[in-house]
Amino acid sequence: MLNFCPDWERKLMAPELRQQFEEKLTSMPDAESFYLLTTFANMAMARSDPADRSFVHAATLDLFQVGFLSSATQDSCSKTARVLLANITSRHPLLLSDVLYKLQDNFTQAGKLSLYLFKELPLHLWKPTEQDLCIVSHWLLECPPSSIENQLARQILSQLNWGCEGPGAHGGELALPLELHQRVAILVVEAALRFVPETVAAGMITESVKQVSNLASSMVRPQSIEHAFSLWTWETVARLRLHILDQPEHVVWTAMANPAVAFANVPDMDSDIRLEVIVGGVKDRQPIASYVAALATTWGHSVPLICTKGFNQLQILLCHYKYDAILTVLQFYIPLFLNCEESLIECDRFISVLISLIMADRTYMKMAKNLIVPEFPGPVLKRFETMIESQMMNYRRYSLVSPCPLVRLWLLSLSQVPDWTKEPSVTYLMDVVLRSAFFHADATEMAFCILKQLHQNVTGSKHGGAISSFISWVASGSAHAVSLLPRASSPESPWFAYFVLEMEQELIEERTGLWREVLRELAVASGKANVDQAVKKAVHNLKIPTLSAASLSIYRWSQQALDTPLDHPLLPLLWQKFFTLFLARVPSASGVPNRGGVGDKFFEGMINLSFHKKLKKRLQDATEHYRAKSISDSVQAEEAAEDQLTDTLHQQQEPSTEKKIWYTECSKLFRTFGLWLEEPRLHEPSLFLPALPPQYNSNKLAALLQGNVTPWFEYMDYTKVREDQCAALQEWEVTHFRTEDHRLKVPVLANAEDSTEPDKRILKRLQSYDSPVPPPPLRPVKPVMPVVTNEMLCNRGTVLDSLKTSFKTLLDYALSYSLHVSEHTALDCNFLELVPQLYRDVELEVVLHAACDSEPHTRRGNATYCAGPAAIRLKICEARRNEGNEHLIEQNRREFESILSRAMQPPPQKVCASSVYIEHVIRLLESEFERHKSTQNADTATKLHDVGVTLFYHIITLYNDESAFYPPSKQLLTTCIETLGQVFVCGDEGQCMRLLGTVIQQPHLGGVLGPHFTPAVASTPTFLQMYKTVVETVYQQPAELSFVLLSKFDITRWLVSRRPRLSERSQFIELVGKALTAAGLNPEDEILILHEVFRKHIRQLLLHDFPEHYGEVLNLVLRGSESQNLSLEVWFDVLNALMSGEGEILAPPRRLRSGQNLGRVKEEARNYATEQKMLTYQEV
Repeated sequence: MLNFCPDWERKLMAPELRQQFEEKLTSMPDAESFYLLTTFANMAMARSDPADRSFVHAATLDLFQVGFLSSATQDSCSKTARVLLANITSRHPLLLSDVLYKLQDNFTQAGKLSLYLFKELPLHLWKPTEQDLCIVSHWLLECPPSSIENQLARQILSQLNWGCEGPGAHGGELALPLELHQRVAILVVEAALRFVPETVAAGMITESVKQVSNLASSMVRPQSIEHAFSLWTWETVARLRLHILDQPEHVVWTAMANPAVAFANVPDMDSDIRLEVIVGGVKDRQPIASYVAALATTWGHSVPLICTKGFNQLQILLCHYKYDAILTVLQFYIPLFLNCEESLIECDRFISVLISLIMADRTYMKMAKNLIVPEFPGPVLKRFETMIESQMMNYRRYSLVSPCPLVRLWLLSLSQVPDWTKEPSVTYLMDVVLRSAFFHADATEMAFCILKQLHQNVTGSKHGGAISSFISWVASGSAHAVSLLPRASSPESPWFAYFVLEMEQELIEERTGLWREVLRELAVASGKANVDQAVKKAVHNLKIPTLSAASLSIYRWSQQALDTPLDHPLLPLLWQKFFTLFLARVPSASGVPNRGGVGDKFFEGMINLSFHKKLKKRLQDATEHYRAKSISDSVQAEEAAEDQLTDTLHQQQEPSTEKKIWYTECSKLFRTFGLWLEEPRLHEPSLFLPALPPQYNSNKLAALLQGNVTPWFEYMDYTKVREDQCAALQEWEVTHFRTEDHRLKVPVLANAEDSTEPDKRILKRLQSYDSPVPPPPLRPVKPVMPVVTNEMLCNRGTVLDSLKTSFKTLLDYALSYSLHVSEHTALDCNFLELVPQLYRDVELEVVLHAACDSEPHTRRGNATYCAGPAAIRLKICEARRNEGNEHLIEQNRREFESILSRAMQPPPQKVCASSVYIEHVIRLLESEFERHKSTQNADTATKLHDVGVTLFYHIITLYNDESAFYPPSKQLLTTCIETLGQVFVCGDEGQCMRLLGTVIQQPHLGGVLGPHFTPAVASTPTFLQMYKTVVETVYQQPAELSFVLLSKFDITRWLVSRRPRLSERSQFIELVGKALTAAGLNPEDEILILHEVFRKHIRQLLLHDFPEHYGEVLNLVLRGSESQNLSLEVWFDVLNALMSGEGEILAPPRRLRSGQNLGRVKEEARNYATEQKMLTYQEV
């Protein structure tokens, strides 16, 4: 390529040329310098011919020089150069070695920028050479941990690919050779021993603090440089694949098939000189050296050496609380003992390590914390669980067809812990093991065999059969059976409880015949059944020691089902086991008729009945739980269906639908269980299954009644089991860096040698992207309210028709509300009547026997003989519950709750929409009327006014007791009446008479319509006509309504503004006189307020244009007095008005009043006659 200049490399690296290039580069704008450097990088990436290696090497080092070594350009070009170098080395990983050599010679210039560079470089693609490792080793061992060189060495080692190159975490081959793993392990141990040697802490509190620190090391920020270095060393050795069983799968298969050949090349601690550092660390009891020795050498591969040397190293790790490291080692040790399990089980060192791990969470700090907030399982036990789960899930990795051998080994190992049945941590780990065994037939069968053997060991019988084993654990005479379950149930270990309960049911009840005999005794028992007596008779018949009723399997299965969480996958099978016993038929000889079942008799009595209610409540909770899950899952499915944009999302919807169906079936199953628990007919001999309703699930019921004990796996949530197992496996692999790292994916680089045209490459690139998502379909939205046009508003028929449906909806709901309130009130009244009758007094006669308490001899020595105890009869009253009334009260409260729940529901949407539409129409009508009225558009305004008045009176007809009883409808109607009245009725002379007639016809609307009655705006004839109407009905209407109407007649204003003629005023005086005489001589108290108003009106007429009406008023008063129909107060009002003069029209002083002294009256009359100036002598 550059043959025309064979010495191009020397000239290219000439200092003068380099300086010119850097000066030009610094003088360029950022965009141009980026373009130039990117061009160099693309040229390098486009070369794949080995002959072009020199050019690629030169371009790479140029970028490194410009970005990181040159002081003039590193500030502006380091970021760009870092990205470009990452792209080049992704295509040519060998260049990483060249960059490392260059950096070694110029580390001072690069400084801290080297950390950023190597963080970006694809070190996972790099296979370091011997020289590369020497450089990294020098930086790690010779530079202090705080130096940049040491930090860079740690960063490089951490970013190398210590995993496999094939698919999965253990597929293909190791990305880096095993020898490099071993050498790096030795290097890390040497660095740890040099910079951060560990010592054993002393003191209880110090131990607890250090243990917590070790457990949380991955979550807590380092406290110092040494702490950070120590964390890095442990993290790095955890990444390395040092054990043969940590290699790719084909290597592990070979090792399990032929260990001697596979372990031949494993380093020997006694002969391999490379392990000198490890040997020294082990002698100094350094945990990291012990960890590497336990994994990388023969001490961790040969079974005899593991039992002697390997477990010794684990004990050293225990002294330093390196529980995670111990679990990592055990993960690889346990499979090596599959063919020699006795060697492991009988190894005291292993048992000691196992006990320490189980007890690890019980630190003093942890125990103090548990007093406040209990936490189980603890972090170490949880990590132990994930390790066991990883082995169970990866059983094929150890050349096994099922996890059966692993299950057996772990069960036997955990059972070696002293008093393991009383240790919750052991049962928790066994629960994990048995969960995996449950789904493999051979593992399940083997687990039952081991548990039976363990049960025999616990009961003290190692050589007898099942019957002798049963007799041995009851031989002491205790009524409580010895069990592998530490308590009545084990909610934190349901799988363990399932296996143990089934095993103990078979040994204790089925093989001995105890269960069948108990059923027979309960069946033949007369009167109220007693389970304890039935059990005693059964064990007596079978000639076995006494057993308590609480130890029966039916109670133990029910207790376990009661305590197991609702979402546990095993819960349906626990209830199946319970109902298998609950619905069991009483055994009968061949040819003898079916005797039915006695399951309900197990729950008679106060204690058992209370337990029965708990079971019923738990089944209801389970039914509701799965019903809610089915609804929730359905909602999620609908949301996914609405939001799906691709076929992938559509495919994700299918499992959700399937899961919803499964939740629904589980809900139906638990509802069926609840029916079985409550239905007494199921225990009757004459039970006819086809006659049962479908809710009873006759098929499943028939299977139970026929003794079919096949588990109903279709109701087990196997998906959740797999999710939990995969989550545990994922947690373990993530913690130990055994997952595929997405950072290790090789970036997809454009083929720089592509010869196609640029425009074609661009189009090809665009076509490689996903197609744009089409726009969502347009969904027409129906308007909530109909459209209201101006033409509609001008036609009263159209407006009323459009509002007819809305008014009907509103009034129907108001009526419904009124009925609900009435029903509610009736229920409360009925409840108040029933409560006093809940208890009734029952007279009982009680006989007490009182014996003599005398001395054997009297003082005279005569013997005293007792004739027998005296019978004392007492009559007492006992309060007994009236069961009939109690049922009625419960029914009453159920109906009450039903009504209350309906009342708490928000009103339907159509009611809200109707209310809004009515208000909307009235608001539009008001605004349009005001607009046309202001623009002098009289024709349209008149039409709108006509519509408004019509609508006003139409709403008045709708306002009744039912509509006013519902507060929202009352508020809406009154608001509409007020709005329409203020705009269209109030102040309109033409509406005064009609409105008055409406008020008089419907007195209950007086408070609503009264504010809109304005007689002052009417003409004098209309005014008089309305006043006459009021006078004619004033005493027939409620006083409050009449007062409201009378108070609207402002007489003073009418006289001043309308100036009525003399005849019209005379007519008014006649109307007032008619009203006063109608009240009588002594008006009743109810109409006094109205009488006062009429007296006020007569005073105002008397004093208006005085003495125009003096004669008329006087004549009126005289006529009334003559007929004895006029109150005396009217005379006093007239006389006081005359005495007060014209200036006191509204409130004249009462100089004369009833009951006044006669002399005082004469004096006031004499004074008036001499002082008055209103009348002449002739007028007087």
